[in-house]
Parts: sequence; structure tokens; C-alpha cells
Amino acid sequence: MDFKNSALILFFLPLLFGNYNNGKKSSDKECLYKDSINIKYVCYGSRDFCLSGNRLFPNPCLNDKEAFNIAEKTNIFLILEKSDTLYILSGKDIFSDNLDTNQYLPIINDSTINIFYSKKYQIIKDPDPPEWTAIVNEKDSIIVRLVKDNSSPDWVYGIITDTIFQFKDGLKIGIDKSRFFQILGIDFAYDKDNFTVFLTSMFESNVSWYYQYYCSNYTDEIYCHPDGFHVRSYLKYFLTFKNNKLIKIEVCIM
Repeated sequence: MDFKNSALILFFLPLLFGNYNNGKKSSDKECLYKDSINIKYVCYGSRDFCLSGNRLFPNPCLNDKEAFNIAEKTNIFLILEKSDTLYILSGKDIFSDNLDTNQYLPIINDSTINIFYSKKYQIIKDPDPPEWTAIVNEKDSIIVRLVKDNSSPDWVYGIITDTIFQFKDGLKIGIDKSRFFQILGIDFAYDKDNFTVFLTSMFESNVSWYYQYYCSNYTDEIYCHPDGFHVRSYLKYFLTFKNNKLIKIEVCIM
């Protein structure tokens, strides 16, 4: 065998087949894939996010079947970049506003308020329906609905810039962007230092690339039926990063 030719083959093999790592490939920058989202947002009055941008994850160099396999494994179905904002659509179970069933939200009930939060926050309770409880200091404002009947306790709104509140998956003020993507469970590098993340459920959009693949594989009479779209409510997470650090978390329902 000609060792010179063998060396050339070994050199070019990575270039021919790419370097895959959890859906990322060395030639990501060479692949441009335009994608769209249509998200309903009523935290501050009704508004629709209908926009297009560049898909960064799953790797836009993959074909859709390969990309869907990566999305199912990671539960991250889309990271779309538009200007300085990343729109992340996830299949993770973190978007319910139910404080009892959402295993990612901080534990907030009468007991934790009395034992812990009342020492660090001003607690304001409205006894009249819908029985909202406000947990407030100079940096944080959290509103929850703690009811005394059989209804579930709900997260209503929160804006957090202090380090007191911590989500159960490790999300908290001060983490860097690499830790944030680790929490999401993906191997993903982002080159901007100052940016915003809009994180919500994959079921918020039915125009994105994965919609047809999901609905061809799974039976979902609400999401996959045109008349049922946008009838479910999901938490939205707005995360502000400055100098690679998370400095603000905003979470609201719908």
C-alpha cells in the first residue's frame, strides 16, 4: 500500500463524513436552514410570535429524519436564532404552571412561605378569589395562586434577578451559558455573550420543521388537529444573559 495515499485518505475522512456530537457537526456554520415559529403570548396582553430565523439546533446540516432522532433523544426540538434572541422549543415537562406536578419549579406553599420566604421577602396575600399570593423584594416579584379548595396551586408570574430563588433543575441567577445548555441536556455552543432566550413548549408551534414528523409518529388529537392548536397553556421562560451570565429570569403562563 502507498503510505502517502493512506495518509491523505485518513486526513480527508473527517471532512467527508463530518464530526457528529449530539447533533452538532464541525461544519454547522456552512449549513443555513431557515425555520419558523408561531407562538401565542399573552403575558402582557395578547401577542403572537410569528417569525422566521436560522435553525441552530438540531444541527441544520442533518437531514430531517436524522434531526428528528436527535430532537427526540434530547427533547430539544428547535433552537432558532433571530437577531440576539434564541427561541428554544422543548419537549421537556417543565411548562406546566401547576406547582404540585411541575417538578422543576421552586417549592412554594404555605409552609415554605412561612419557614423560608417570609424571612427574605415581603408576603402579600389577597384572600379574595383568585387568592393570589405575592412574594416580593427589591429584586424579585413572584405571584402564585395558593387556593384552599381542591384546585391546584398555580404559578402565575415571576421576575427574578436575585439568587434566592432556584429551580430544581439547577436554573438560577448567575450561571453561565454553558451551564444553561447543560441543564437543557444538549451539547451546544453559542458564540454571543449578550443574548435573550425564549424557552417554551414544542407544542406552541405548528409551523416548525418537526411538526409533520411528530404528528406522523404520534397521535395527538389536540396538537395535531388544526382546531385544537393553542388551546393548551404553557409557561414561558424569558432568560437574559449578559457577559455570558444569566442575570434575569422571567416566567409567566400562557
